[in-house]
Amino acid sequence: MGLNIHMLNNFYFVGRLPARGEVGGVTTFTYNFANKFLRDESSFHLIDLYDSPGKDIPTGVDCIFLKGRFSFVLIKLFIFQLKHKGVYFFNFSSVLSVVYFLLVPKRKSSKWIVVFHNGDQASKYFNLNWFLKYFIKKGLSKFDRIGYLSSRQKEFFEDRFPPPLYHVSPYIFTGENYFLNKCVQSRRKILVSGFPKKIYRILEILNVLQDVRKVGFEVDVVVCIYGKGDDTFIKKIKHFVAENQSWVQIYSHLSADQFKGIMEVCDLYLRMNAVDSFGLVCAEAIDMGLDVIATNVCERYPGVNLIDVDDFLGLRLCLIHYLEGGDLSDVLNAQKPIDSLIPYDQFFYFDSE
Repeated sequence: MGLNIHMLNNFYFVGRLPARGEVGGVTTFTYNFANKFLRDESSFHLIDLYDSPGKDIPTGVDCIFLKGRFSFVLIKLFIFQLKHKGVYFFNFSSVLSVVYFLLVPKRKSSKWIVVFHNGDQASKYFNLNWFLKYFIKKGLSKFDRIGYLSSRQKEFFEDRFPPPLYHVSPYIFTGENYFLNKCVQSRRKILVSGFPKKIYRILEILNVLQDVRKVGFEVDVVVCIYGKGDDTFIKKIKHFVAENQSWVQIYSHLSADQFKGIMEVCDLYLRMNAVDSFGLVCAEAIDMGLDVIATNVCERYPGVNLIDVDDFLGLRLCLIHYLEGGDLSDVLNAQKPIDSLIPYDQFFYFDSE
């Protein structure tokens, strides 16, 4: 069940477990990784730096919570890693996070590796002043390896930072497969999800689905939003749903199990993001037997049907073809397996010194 890794005494996963109603990104990756690889392993430990109520802790995982103000959390982490030699696997959303780790001296006999889960590191970095850019470079130089999630991330890191780069996946396959359990419904149910931010193009998707209904195709739509976003944008989504509640439902702040339950009864997942790093929900949807259409802004999970960003006319035509009983592969190219991906065993492996 565990990872076949050469350990420097111990392995420490530093991330953020999902709190109540959190789905996606670092939190989902942390939970899935811990649930698959860290359970009942005495030398594997999970360190959570973010104190919030309702944390979902996988059974059998040794979780270490460093609580308090973030400055005190960093001090606690510094003391902890001085006492415990090992491989430390850090998981953050943005490169800006590494600035804080300039304040955390690194034990020479330990190894630090890191993955950043937000797909658009470049625009965030370029909008910073030279002072913060300098400290980000200094902070990144403390890491022995960087894992990248997409070619876009690779280009950003390899042009600026010296640590070796490894292509890894943010999706941890649980081993569950739902294809045999799916049944075709006469009235298709379509899932849309994401943070209430413009880059997720939720309103644009809903407008396309409304147009599809106007030409005679009956569909039910479920919208799941999670996390913080633009309050004005949230009001617009809710207003649309209120005016179309006969065929649109909206949910927010669902647990992972609740969200999974919704996916089980859906046929198609739409993800028209303008920016993305991978799209964990795309992978989960494919493994649960859903058809998936997602933008080609990054490498996707194999089997995802790819469409250009903001090609809503193309989306409309694809949906009509699909609802008429056609196969999406007739009109869209599907993501093929990516040869450059490496297993986590290789990402974590260090020769004895």
